[in-house]
Amino acid sequence: IRHGETEANRQEIVQGQLDTELNDAGIGQAEMVAAALKEIPFDLAYTSDLSRAAKTAAMIMAHHPRVPISHQAGLRERNLGVLQGKTYTQKRSAVNINSDPTAESADVFTKRALHWWDGLIADCGSGVENVLVVSHGGFISTLVKTLLARGKMTGSEDHKGLWKCWNCSVTTIDIEKDGTARLVRYGDISHLDGKFKVIDSNVDVQPYIAAEL
Repeated sequence: IRHGETEANRQEIVQGQLDTELNDAGIGQAEMVAAALKEIPFDLAYTSDLSRAAKTAAMIMAHHPRVPISHQAGLRERNLGVLQGKTYTQKRSAVNINSDPTAESADVFTKRALHWWDGLIADCGSGVENVLVVSHGGFISTLVKTLLARGKMTGSEDHKGLWKCWNCSVTTIDIEKDGTARLVRYGDISHLDGKFKVIDSNVDVQPYIAAEL
């Protein structure tokens, strides 16, 4: 699940690892995704430790009070260095993200996402069937695209080219016992029922580059 909307999302301000809060629309979106997922018997729950994701996770898991939420820095959005706090217009004229020594490089970000994924596979032992993960648009898209590119996950042709990861969208991945994965759906916001004008762009997401690790 990508976190709910923030005012920075609405104003097209780069967040990266800035700790921003959900706005009113984001709280409403989180309420709706929580209602859509309330009948799923979650066994584990993970969230980025940034407030916008942690609040979204807390609202979802309020329907599942017996399951603790693990807050993990490994699920944070990419650190975007000097771009953080800048508007989209300022971002376009700023230093190239890949030349910014204060930013997390594409290779390091991808490695972090894959390291987190491998840890998830290790945690999903016998008896674990449903896992909630709440993170960020850049993290989710990078992880999914990398898993597909490396043959660690399969997906239908329908998913290719449709990489919008809207606020409070649901991405579903089935994991087999041998660790192989299948992308079932990506960026689904049908549960929002058209009640929110979702933000089409995400200025935190950088062009995807297949990292050599």
